Amino acid sequence: MRFAAEWLVALRARAATAAVAFVALLSAACSSGAAGAGSCGKIAACGGDPTGTWSLVNSCMVPYVRTASAEWCSGLVYDPKEVRDGLFLGHEFLPLSSLTITYGADHNYSALFGWRGRETQYFPPACLKQHGVLAPSCSDLAAAIEDKTQTVLSNVSDVVCDPTTDGGCNCAYTVSVEGAGAQPHVPELGTWRIDRQDSTILNHYPGTSTPAYPADFCVNGDTLELHGHNDTGLITHEALRNLTLTRQPDPAPP
Repeated sequence: MRFAAEWLVALRARAATAAVAFVALLSAACSSGAAGAGSCGKIAACGGDPTGTWSLVNSCMVPYVRTASAEWCSGLVYDPKEVRDGLFLGHEFLPLSSLTITYGADHNYSALFGWRGRETQYFPPACLKQHGVLAPSCSDLAAAIEDKTQTVLSNVSDVVCDPTTDGGCNCAYTVSVEGAGAQPHVPELGTWRIDRQDSTILNHYPGTSTPAYPADFCVNGDTLELHGHNDTGLITHEALRNLTLTRQPDPAPP
């Protein structure tokens, strides 16, 4: 990812396009269970043949900064009819929830990453009534935001807003992203090569990118382990450090 760059991406909820913004998509824990921030260890790299299709067993990531709006109210404009387009819902941490990656014998690869997590956003009372209307109840606000999930906030679901003691609303919601950047369900494509000087390093060349994203790797039977070489990000995702994958069976012949 170089995930600021690579994008769990800014999908801004704007009239005609938008959605939720994502910039750096990763985190401080293992997606399949616990692991503290910065605790991603190295692997015993052994090399091997990575060709085939692999799916996620677990992963480990390092911390990243919350994505947020520069606008004090996160772009919320609530009028008597609806929440208007332009709302920006930030995220603290989206765990890697799914991954399927295929390393072809032709040295092309295809990787479909999925990210999913429960997030929160606080709206202070002044924000709720800044446009001269009565502040909505938190349940009304949740319903209005939920309406937007059918259009411009399509990566958001299950919105619940609860009142706070100061008269604001604290909203929780689920964010789901799958695919390359802002393109849902579109895999990341690139080429791969085993390093000529170190056969335990698997180099990834995403898209038209020239520099390689090297990974220490080990194929052991039906298990593939990857670790960002020298503790760098894996396959353009800067905060993703470790992957453990399991081999998928070859499809049955027609």
